Amino acid sequence: TLEDLSSNFFFTTDDVGKSRLDAGLERVKEYNEFVKVEGENNSNTTDITEAYIKEKSFSVILLDDNVKESEAVRINNIARKHSIPCFWSAAFGFQGLFICDFGIEFQYKNDPPHNKDVHSTTFPSFSSILTTKWKDMQKKHFEEIEAAYVNARMISSFYGTKGKKPDLND
Repeated sequence: TLEDLSSNFFFTTDDVGKSRLDAGLERVKEYNEFVKVEGENNSNTTDITEAYIKEKSFSVILLDDNVKESEAVRINNIARKHSIPCFWSAAFGFQGLFICDFGIEFQYKNDPPHNKDVHSTTFPSFSSILTTKWKDMQKKHFEEIEAAYVNARMISSFYGTKGKKPDLND
């Protein structure tokens, strides 16, 4: 849709009317022709089970704003169990959220190739991110909670409860 053009740099006006997956997949593939990139549009997230994820051998899972919060948490728990990075993004007009979970034991190097030391860190699960009390988050990460974060959480919760994004009639 035209609205998608403002929230995703992979889309152009030629993509209006196409699914987000179909429109964005070709541009993602253009970044590196040596990497196999496949997409699967699965609007029924209840079909995404542990057996399904194992069968498909996903190396990463990307969820968009059509996935309810409870389903994103459920899918993330499965992905986490199998060490599959999981990302959830949602845009609501000019507001949005992006949550990433690289897993329980994410390994990285500082300043490669000069430094060969491998470090490890644990990313929080979607569940722990979404259930952390705002007052605790404020003390640890922020001087004050950003209004954009509060708005995104309220919209996400509304969508999870009502099954639709809010409009002017709500």
